Amino acid sequence: MPVEIGVVLHDPEEDRPRFLGETFRHDIDVELWRNVTDARGKTLGVTASVANLWRGEYQKPFLRSHRLPGYQVQAAREVARAAFADLGLFMQRLSGDADISTLTFFADGMEMMAFEQAGVDTDEFSRVDLQRDIRRRLGMKDHLSLDRVSTIIGFSSSKAQIRSGHFSY
Repeated sequence: MPVEIGVVLHDPEEDRPRFLGETFRHDIDVELWRNVTDARGKTLGVTASVANLWRGEYQKPFLRSHRLPGYQVQAAREVARAAFADLGLFMQRLSGDADISTLTFFADGMEMMAFEQAGVDTDEFSRVDLQRDIRRRLGMKDHLSLDRVSTIIGFSSSKAQIRSGHFSY
Protein backbone atom coordinates (compact mmCIF):
# COMPACT_ATOMS: atom_id res chain seq x y z
CA MET A 1 0.00 0.00 0.00
CA PRO A 2 1.53 3.32 -0.98
CA VAL A 3 2.03 5.81 1.86
CA GLU A 4 3.92 8.50 -0.04
CA ILE A 5 5.46 9.45 -3.35
CA GLY A 6 8.36 11.74 -4.14
CA VAL A 7 9.10 13.03 -7.62
CA VAL A 8 11.97 14.97 -9.13
CA LEU A 9 11.05 16.73 -12.35
CA HIS A 10 13.96 17.83 -14.53
CA ASP A 11 13.49 20.66 -16.99
CA PRO A 12 16.23 20.14 -19.60
CA GLU A 13 15.93 23.70 -20.91
CA GLU A 14 16.61 25.25 -17.50
CA ASP A 15 18.66 22.28 -16.24
CA ARG A 16 16.94 22.66 -12.90
CA PRO A 17 15.12 20.07 -10.78
CA ARG A 18 11.70 20.59 -9.22
CA PHE A 19 10.60 18.43 -6.29
CA LEU A 20 7.04 17.27 -5.70
CA GLY A 21 5.55 14.80 -3.30
CA GLU A 22 2.48 13.70 -1.49
CA THR A 23 1.72 11.65 1.59
CA PHE A 24 -1.34 9.42 1.41
CA ARG A 25 -2.96 9.66 4.83
CA HIS A 26 -5.48 6.96 5.66
CA ASP A 27 -6.72 5.70 9.00
CA ILE A 28 -4.84 2.42 9.03
CA ASP A 29 -1.73 1.18 10.79
CA VAL A 30 1.06 0.43 8.31
CA GLU A 31 4.39 -1.26 8.80
CA LEU A 32 7.42 0.88 7.99
CA TRP A 33 10.64 -1.02 7.33
CA ARG A 34 14.06 0.63 7.25
CA ASN A 35 17.44 -0.89 6.52
CA VAL A 36 20.18 -0.70 9.13
CA THR A 37 23.52 -0.13 7.40
CA ASP A 38 27.17 0.12 8.33
CA ALA A 39 29.50 3.00 7.43
CA ARG A 40 30.03 1.53 3.93
CA GLY A 41 26.29 1.26 3.22
CA LYS A 42 26.16 -2.52 3.63
CA THR A 43 22.80 -3.67 4.93
CA LEU A 44 23.15 -5.27 8.36
CA GLY A 45 19.46 -5.83 9.02
CA VAL A 46 16.13 -4.03 9.24
CA THR A 47 14.08 -2.22 11.80
CA ALA A 48 10.31 -2.05 11.71
CA SER A 49 7.82 0.31 13.26
CA VAL A 50 4.14 1.04 12.80
CA ALA A 51 2.57 4.35 11.82
CA ASN A 52 -0.92 5.70 11.28
CA LEU A 53 -0.48 8.71 9.02
CA TRP A 54 -4.13 9.81 9.36
CA ARG A 55 -3.75 10.12 13.13
CA GLY A 56 -0.17 11.40 12.97
CA GLU A 57 1.05 8.41 15.00
CA TYR A 58 4.61 7.38 14.25
CA GLN A 59 7.17 5.00 15.76
CA LYS A 60 4.53 2.73 17.25
CA PRO A 61 6.03 -0.64 18.19
CA PHE A 62 6.01 -3.39 15.58
CA LEU A 63 4.69 -6.68 16.90
CA ARG A 64 5.65 -9.57 14.63
CA SER A 65 2.90 -11.76 16.08
CA HIS A 66 0.10 -9.26 15.35
CA ARG A 67 -2.49 -10.45 12.85
CA LEU A 68 -5.42 -8.40 11.62
CA PRO A 69 -8.68 -9.91 12.87
CA GLY A 70 -10.70 -11.43 10.03
CA TYR A 71 -13.58 -8.98 10.43
CA GLN A 72 -11.18 -6.06 9.71
CA VAL A 73 -9.60 -7.49 6.55
CA GLN A 74 -12.22 -6.11 4.13
CA ALA A 75 -12.00 -2.63 5.66
CA ALA A 76 -8.19 -2.77 5.31
CA ARG A 77 -8.54 -3.74 1.64
CA GLU A 78 -10.84 -0.75 1.07
CA VAL A 79 -8.29 1.58 2.66
CA ALA A 80 -5.54 0.09 0.47
CA ARG A 81 -7.70 0.61 -2.64
CA ALA A 82 -8.20 4.25 -1.60
CA ALA A 83 -4.43 4.72 -1.19
CA PHE A 84 -3.78 3.26 -4.64
CA ALA A 85 -6.50 5.53 -6.05
CA ASP A 86 -4.70 8.50 -4.46
CA LEU A 87 -1.47 7.41 -6.15
CA GLY A 88 -3.28 7.14 -9.48
CA LEU A 89 -4.76 10.64 -9.08
CA PHE A 90 -1.35 12.08 -8.19
CA MET A 91 0.20 10.59 -11.31
CA GLN A 92 -2.73 11.72 -13.45
CA ARG A 93 -2.37 15.31 -12.18
CA LEU A 94 1.40 15.14 -12.64
CA SER A 95 1.10 13.91 -16.22
CA GLY A 96 -1.41 16.67 -16.97
CA ASP A 97 0.72 19.42 -15.42
CA ALA A 98 4.17 18.43 -16.72
CA ASP A 99 5.54 17.23 -20.02
CA ILE A 100 6.99 13.93 -18.89
CA SER A 101 8.67 11.58 -21.34
CA THR A 102 10.80 9.36 -19.08
CA LEU A 103 10.25 7.75 -15.69
CA THR A 104 13.51 7.08 -13.85
CA PHE A 105 13.70 4.81 -10.81
CA PHE A 106 16.25 3.16 -8.61
CA ALA A 107 15.00 -0.45 -8.68
CA ASP A 108 11.64 -0.03 -10.38
CA GLY A 109 10.00 -3.32 -9.33
CA MET A 110 7.85 -2.17 -6.41
CA GLU A 111 7.02 1.15 -8.05
CA MET A 112 5.83 -0.51 -11.25
CA MET A 113 3.65 -2.93 -9.26
CA ALA A 114 2.17 0.03 -7.34
CA PHE A 115 1.53 1.96 -10.57
CA GLU A 116 -0.18 -1.07 -12.07
CA GLN A 117 -2.35 -1.49 -8.97
CA ALA A 118 -3.18 2.25 -9.13
CA GLY A 119 -4.19 2.02 -12.78
CA VAL A 120 -1.32 4.22 -13.98
CA ASP A 121 -0.60 3.59 -17.67
CA THR A 122 3.19 3.72 -17.98
CA ASP A 123 3.31 2.56 -21.61
CA GLU A 124 3.53 6.15 -22.87
CA PHE A 125 6.81 6.77 -21.01
CA SER A 126 10.27 5.46 -21.58
CA ARG A 127 11.67 3.97 -18.40
CA VAL A 128 15.12 3.95 -16.80
CA ASP A 129 16.11 1.75 -13.88
CA LEU A 130 19.33 3.19 -12.47
CA GLN A 131 20.11 0.09 -10.41
CA ARG A 132 19.88 -2.16 -13.45
CA ASP A 133 21.88 0.30 -15.61
CA ILE A 134 24.70 0.58 -13.03
CA ARG A 135 24.92 -3.21 -12.81
CA ARG A 136 24.99 -3.64 -16.61
CA ARG A 137 27.40 -0.79 -17.38
CA LEU A 138 29.87 -1.82 -14.69
CA GLY A 139 29.56 -5.52 -15.54
CA MET A 140 28.62 -6.36 -11.97
CA LYS A 141 27.31 -9.73 -10.87
CA ASP A 142 24.98 -8.24 -8.23
CA HIS A 143 22.96 -5.05 -7.96
CA LEU A 144 24.15 -2.18 -5.79
CA SER A 145 21.61 -1.25 -3.15
CA LEU A 146 20.30 2.29 -2.82
CA ASP A 147 21.85 2.37 0.67
CA ARG A 148 25.28 1.53 -0.74
CA VAL A 149 25.02 4.03 -3.62
CA SER A 150 23.85 6.75 -1.20
CA THR A 151 26.90 6.10 0.96
CA ILE A 152 29.27 6.10 -2.03
CA ILE A 153 28.03 9.47 -3.34
CA GLY A 154 27.72 11.04 0.13
CA PHE A 155 23.97 11.64 -0.15
CA SER A 156 22.27 13.82 2.45
CA SER A 157 19.11 15.88 2.60
CA SER A 158 17.31 18.50 4.61
CA LYS A 159 13.99 20.28 4.20
CA ALA A 160 15.73 22.87 2.01
CA GLN A 161 17.98 20.76 -0.22
CA ILE A 162 19.38 17.44 -1.31
CA ARG A 163 23.08 16.99 -1.90
CA SER A 164 25.85 14.56 -2.68
CA GLY A 165 29.58 14.91 -2.37
CA HIS A 166 29.56 16.83 -5.66
CA PHE A 167 26.15 18.45 -6.20
CA SER A 168 23.56 20.38 -4.23
CA TYR A 169 19.96 21.17 -5.18
